[in-house]
Amino acid sequence: MSDAVDLPERLRAERERRGLSVQQAADDLRLDPRVIAALESGEFANVGAPVYAKGHLKKYAALLGIPSADVTAMIGQLDVPVPEQVNADMATRIAAGARFGGRSSKRPAVGVALLAVLIAGVLWWKPWRWGAGERAIPAASPVAADANPARPAAERSPAASGTSAPGPAAEPPAPQATAARPTTAPAANAAVALQFAFTADCWVDVRDARGTLLFQGIAPAGSSRRFNGRAPFTVTLGHAAGVTLRIGDRPVAIAPSFVSGNIARFVVGADGALSAVPAGSAQPSPP
Repeated sequence: MSDAVDLPERLRAERERRGLSVQQAADDLRLDPRVIAALESGEFANVGAPVYAKGHLKKYAALLGIPSADVTAMIGQLDVPVPEQVNADMATRIAAGARFGGRSSKRPAVGVALLAVLIAGVLWWKPWRWGAGERAIPAASPVAADANPARPAAERSPAASGTSAPGPAAEPPAPQATAARPTTAPAANAAVALQFAFTADCWVDVRDARGTLLFQGIAPAGSSRRFNGRAPFTVTLGHAAGVTLRIGDRPVAIAPSFVSGNIARFVVGADGALSAVPAGSAQPSPP
């Protein structure tokens, strides 16, 4: 039991030996600095449920280079009590991470601006301005044959006499052009809004079309999350049964084919449809 008791002190000592501050360690793990302080003081109940406290301990130990075998043995001896009620502000800050949330706070505004530019471009282009009655004017028909009978046949135009005459060959009339109505298709990286509502604590991982991590952490029960960005999004939910999803203004059901062991993984396309994560792609897992 002494090893387990010494684990918080060992974490603090190793961090100081490496010259890291609490804030620097929190930034590297994308956690709130209060989580680091709680782990180093042994106040694991302030971190959340035991599974999350142990997960944070393993990640912190890995960052400090403490052998995983030692950490596993120590964690196995820990008796991390489940708090009766986790402070709501602490749970929210742990889930998002103060610094990580600050970096992504501008993304919704950028997404709204890009959507406004897209709408303005469509209004300017106006694909509907090509009506069905707008056609290209056909090429002018050849000059009519000379109908004056008083002129000699030799002086009449080749078209009137029906005989060929030397000279450059007449160009054939240009084919009649038809103005085709352009078709529109959803952009490959169109702006899409995702909204999650949580009825139970759920681990969440959301990435945009460029693979940028928009959010990773625990969303507490009773909370909601909204993401705006470029599709396709890659989404992993650690407790799919406790999540409802809306894309834009419409609710979308998460099909059972995307759920395995209550963990849901799927891709949200530019048209708002869900599809399976491509084979061979990196798939994050809950701690």
